[in-house]
Formats: sequence, structure tokens, C-alpha cells
Amino acid sequence: MRWSFIIALVVVWNALFILGGFLPGKPPPEKPGLLVLLALAVVLVASFAVDRSPAFQRWVLKPGRSVGEIRPSLRLIQLTTGLLVVIFAIVSMVA
Repeated sequence: MRWSFIIALVVVWNALFILGGFLPGKPPPEKPGLLVLLALAVVLVASFAVDRSPAFQRWVLKPGRSVGEIRPSLRLIQLTTGLLVVIFAIVSMVA
């Protein structure tokens, strides 16, 4: 994978969590907010886009690499972030 993609994803992830109230040195919010769900959704959508979109694959993968090399990792990311989005959405609606 290209470092530029990894760095961009980490920056977006951290920015959304910080804007969502997860600040260093402060206790986390009682329930996950919309920006936390958005951070998880960004990772979920990006993992599906890498798996399905040739244009996105060209941006994410180094030349000569195929998505088949990282497909098991993508599936794990899709499963975990999908479950977390569902669980956090239910928790934020109920609480």
C-alpha cells in the first residue's frame, strides 16, 4: 500500500475522533457521537472501495500489486468496522 493513503486515512480518522470529543487528557464522551460513526464509516467505505474500485486501487496500491494480496485484511477491516458502526449506532440511539 502507498504511504500517502495510509497517512491520509489516519489523519482523517484522528481528526474525526478529536472533533467528536475524544481529546487527550479528557475522559471520553459517554456515548459515541456522529463524528465517531463517521470515522468508522470512512474506514468501512474505503475498505470496500479498495476491494471493488480499480481507480481507487490505483491510488492505494503500489504499481505491480493486486488487491488479492490484501483481500483477507480488507475482509477483517470490513467485518470489524461494520460491526462497530452497527453497535455504536444502536448505543447512540438508545442511550
